[in-house]
Amino acid sequence: MLKLVYVVAMSCILGSGTVLALDWSTCASDLDRLRRAANDASSAASDVDSNQRRFNSAKENLERCLRYPQIYDLMRDQCQSKRFESETALADLRTRISTLRNWMSELDSRARSVSSSCGYDISVESAPPISLPPGTDERCAIYLRYKNRLPISTLLQLCSQNQPENECRKCLGIN
Repeated sequence: MLKLVYVVAMSCILGSGTVLALDWSTCASDLDRLRRAANDASSAASDVDSNQRRFNSAKENLERCLRYPQIYDLMRDQCQSKRFESETALADLRTRISTLRNWMSELDSRARSVSSSCGYDISVESAPPISLPPGTDERCAIYLRYKNRLPISTLLQLCSQNQPENECRKCLGIN
């Protein structure tokens, strides 16, 4: 009986060798890199939000100018300056969205590194890929990418930092 207890105890100790053999310094460094990438992604999301509002404002100004040029076409250039502002804001928004996507990709890469170095799977690749409905808003698409991979409450909280909660609920398909 004592021999059986010894064998079980040794199996447990040797079986946990993988955990004991991990390089915890590398794990800590990878977690720190993940945190910094998450901060950068958060800043990029804020930039997208700011540029989205700037574009919406420029677009509204252009629409007003086209509808009521006698009032809103201050340059008397047939709203060309307003059109230019709108196009510039849209180009900036697309650039910011691209940057955000790059940071989200970097987060995926950092998560894989953490999974490897810390011996704990935190990857988001286990969920099946999603297909987005046509015309899905760019920001919404980013959150939808992580639906069923992160808790819905976390996604709602993150989304609500950048847009009204009712829009986030609509985007995520929750009531």
